[in-house]
Amino acid sequence: MKKYLFILILPIILSFSNCENRSEAMEEIEISVCGTENPAWLLSEISKITELRSHRPVKVSFYIDGDTEIVSIEDPVNSNFSEGLMFFYCNGERIEFNSEKHNQYLKLLKDNKFTLLWSN
Repeated sequence: MKKYLFILILPIILSFSNCENRSEAMEEIEISVCGTENPAWLLSEISKITELRSHRPVKVSFYIDGDTEIVSIEDPVNSNFSEGLMFFYCNGERIEFNSEKHNQYLKLLKDNKFTLLWSN
């Protein structure tokens, strides 16, 4: 009976340990973008993706468009394309999916014009 109880409790214990590992991993991220070290909005967006699973691939890239820096966040596991690839301005404002700007930056990303800043 004790063996079965342990098997039932083990996933709960492991889920708590994964939460700690995720929060520690977020503290280890060092991304300098838009003249700021670890902008809160960017860490929040990454956290939204990685909190779903202990290891979920995320890529953060940037592109300088004249005097504007654009940040892309890729979640290749997400089947919802509007959530799987997002573009942001430096203030954290998200560029609307399928807008003219979004499609322009999507083309530039596909043409490898964005520079990778961070990946897990």
